[in-house]
Amino acid sequence: MLNLSAENWVGNQDEGDLIESPTWSQIEQAIRELNGKTKTLVTLGADDECYMSIGGGESGKYIVNVTFDNVSFHNLVDPSKPDAIEKLVIGGQEGNYSAKMCVKLETALLAAQTFTQGCFILRRGKPPVVAPMSETPVKSSVGGRARGHRPYKIAIFVRMKPP
Repeated sequence: MLNLSAENWVGNQDEGDLIESPTWSQIEQAIRELNGKTKTLVTLGADDECYMSIGGGESGKYIVNVTFDNVSFHNLVDPSKPDAIEKLVIGGQEGNYSAKMCVKLETALLAAQTFTQGCFILRRGKPPVVAPMSETPVKSSVGGRARGHRPYKIAIFVRMKPP
């Protein structure tokens, strides 16, 4: 089961919402409402160890990270961005982030949609490669060795780098 947590800062108090088993429409709305002021973080949790966080929103800049074990956290990056520092408010606090970590709304939504469809790790390592699951079996090769039929459709890969 997936949960959606959306912050809503009123003064110094978070009066956000927790929604169990949200629809994609609720998830998308929560992400689109991120404004970098009062709404600064959305968390999609599969469980206590596997979740995705999307923060920011001001000036169309979002930070996306995911963990599959609550130990290693991986950031979605845009390698075409310059080596610069951006200031964003995430989780109610201003911080400095690499411009490479600042992605557009469409990219953040695509990452969230991939995660909510039930992503799994195709390849461990740095960076891990994850893909959405589906019921369509596709013949796959992982690490150059045939592994037979796996229940996934390679629609997109989300490559994430450790912070």
